[in-house]
Amino acid sequence: MRLQLVVPLKTGDTRKKGDKGVEELNGQLWHVSGPLDIEDARDVKFHCISYVWGLGREKPGSFFDNEISISDKTRPALIAAIRAIKASGFEADGPIEEAFWIDALCVPYADGPDRYGTLESMGHIYSAAESVIIIIQDPAWKIILEASSGTTPDALSYDDMQALEGDKWITSVWTYQELVNARSIHFAPIHPEGYDSIVKGERFFNCTGFSLEQWKKRNNKTTSESLIEFPTLNTFEDTLADLATSSYLGRSVFQVLANMACRTYDPFFPANRLLASLGALTQEVSWGPPSMSLSDLSEKVMATCEADNDYSFIYTTDERDETPGRQWRPDPKQIQTDLSKPVHLIPLLSWSSWGEPMGATQTAHKDDVGFWLDNMIRLQPSEAPGEEVRRLLENWLYRPKDLTQPGAASKGFFRHTESDELNFGEAMLKALKQMRFSGTQEPVICEDGLFFSLKPLHERQDVELFAASSIRWIFGSPGLVRWKEGDKMKFSAGVFTGIVRHERAEAILVI
Repeated sequence: MRLQLVVPLKTGDTRKKGDKGVEELNGQLWHVSGPLDIEDARDVKFHCISYVWGLGREKPGSFFDNEISISDKTRPALIAAIRAIKASGFEADGPIEEAFWIDALCVPYADGPDRYGTLESMGHIYSAAESVIIIIQDPAWKIILEASSGTTPDALSYDDMQALEGDKWITSVWTYQELVNARSIHFAPIHPEGYDSIVKGERFFNCTGFSLEQWKKRNNKTTSESLIEFPTLNTFEDTLADLATSSYLGRSVFQVLANMACRTYDPFFPANRLLASLGALTQEVSWGPPSMSLSDLSEKVMATCEADNDYSFIYTTDERDETPGRQWRPDPKQIQTDLSKPVHLIPLLSWSSWGEPMGATQTAHKDDVGFWLDNMIRLQPSEAPGEEVRRLLENWLYRPKDLTQPGAASKGFFRHTESDELNFGEAMLKALKQMRFSGTQEPVICEDGLFFSLKPLHERQDVELFAASSIRWIFGSPGLVRWKEGDKMKFSAGVFTGIVRHERAEAILVI
């Protein structure tokens, strides 16, 4: 790959302020290095800068001889990062390196393999950096600084939580991949006031989940009400959970897509969602031809996961491939007709999941017989679910009536009064809709739970239902449905809510 960095002029360099490609920043002269043709960015010491572009632009040629218009936040963000590494609170493993990677200056400008290869290597670049320096604007900076000033995390006020809820950095798709790949994280302010201040990431992160939990307790709110009031902060809390385990458990593509679905990106650049997902999935340098379309990029994400034996991307809302032998697979050639509505690799639910056992994902294998999905549970339709199923789902759905029980205030997706208005199947669907489920209204009743399919099944032939045992939610797991249309096999995905019986898991021949 070709890596460009913003670095100080070396001793003996005769260029001066005002020369082409040279800028004076914080009392030093800097330039953008020529592309370093390297195999591994970890051979170079540098810092990555994370910031929000915003709407303002600098004209071509106005900063480091930029060839295209760039964000007017690039200049102050770079200055803030230069000052941040010299602040007393900045921590590094060794001597602090004065070298920075910032997208507006370091991603090659011209369309072609170098540009797209760099964009597909974000996971490699951010994981190789000594640190990620996050440049924050007010009011978020003042909130972060105040929340991190004590020895223990303080709960944020409602107004502060609402201010963070609308912060563009917290909501961005790029934020997820930057955080889960970072070796060290610092926050710094973009404005001149407080340039000598810096906050280590974990000091602020510790107070986020604490604040959500305290808000629920103090105001007698449920998980459902918290999601309505603070959807962004709840997504951020899930991101921090993935960050906490990323160094030893890794992430399934299903986990990544579930978090990305709650995040924002410029609709005129829909590839950013998949590029950020790819960066969160692999820390390798981009391989193969560059992805020039959403279809190419969707295929690269799936192929990257298949190489790691992670097939959890099947649990998406995508239409399926019509190619014989691949009908189970999301179709990368789907056409996105609405810029605001992506169609590639959209997860069944935007809800945090885990692997069972911890760190596992949906695996598969091929042999002479065909393609097999591992650790799947065949579901048996029934007239009514058992009492054990009802208890499991109702205990998850409803807060206990007696709030004096230990931990009762933090339990339940809904208030217990919801059970007077809806049966548990209707309540389960209502909860799934809050998690962005877009499937059918009527579940298939099974012995061990309820299966909510993406597509209506009542007129399908030879319908078979399966639940994953290796990807879990507290209330169930993602699932797959298979049926026949004439002599063709068809597939779609769904959500199973109920008891996941691991002892019944087996490999199923898919096709």
